[in-house]
Amino acid sequence: EKLVMPIAKSFDPHLVIISAGFDAALGDPLGGCRLTPRGYSSLTALLGDNKLAGGKCLLVLEGGYNLTSIARSAEACARVLLGEPQLGLAGGAHEVQDEGSEHLTSEHLMESALEAVLHTCAVHWRHWPCLQKVWARESEADQIRLGQWVNHVEDELGP
Repeated sequence: EKLVMPIAKSFDPHLVIISAGFDAALGDPLGGCRLTPRGYSSLTALLGDNKLAGGKCLLVLEGGYNLTSIARSAEACARVLLGEPQLGLAGGAHEVQDEGSEHLTSEHLMESALEAVLHTCAVHWRHWPCLQKVWARESEADQIRLGQWVNHVEDELGP
């Protein structure tokens, strides 16, 4: 919502192709990202939404190393593309619970994810003006953190 979607909407593709690597899935021995089927469902709903390419979306399986994780995550994505509602969050907006996982909260996951988004956003900042509009609506603290990343990237890459 703060990086991929603004760029995708600005780019205005005719077709969305999702290279669905499930090595980020909970239970995968290599990825370590612990993305749940609910997470994949939500991401697929964003990318497969009719706001992009009129809903024309292709999902291509390309990876993952735990067959159970692949099956659960791929099923969640396929269901969304077939028009079923995305999987909801258990217990409210700040909680994620999936079968076979311990209880995770957004506070547990958010800091490293936010830093990754901020760094990636800073790298693309000067190439995609749409990001400046999106981040202008964020909290002052997040704007300051993003500004620090932008300065860091500009120091590394030059003007």
